[in-house]
Amino acid sequence: TPLQWSMLSDVTDAEEKRSGKRLSGIVFSTNLFAIKLGIAIGGALVGWLLSWSHYVGGSAVQSGPAINMINLLFTLFPGVLVFSLILIMQRYSLDDQKIATLSHNK
Repeated sequence: TPLQWSMLSDVTDAEEKRSGKRLSGIVFSTNLFAIKLGIAIGGALVGWLLSWSHYVGGSAVQSGPAINMINLLFTLFPGVLVFSLILIMQRYSLDDQKIATLSHNK
């Protein structure tokens, strides 16, 4: 999460250097919207996956497929998301030097 917020500041600074306009409000509000949308989709997805695996809420004993889905939700699925984040972050190239060159290109 701290990395995400620092990236937003980088994007705001880069856009200000490029266009001369400070768009921090739009950048940060778009990020908050994306976070809320992700929470909504993620929460619904967990419910759908548990329902698909025949999870019974409040039951003392769950079926085999439900237990397998719970294990996947706590292990494999987060691991895939972290690996995806690593791949995405390898392509992130905005740093102080790149921001400085943006101001010289105007």
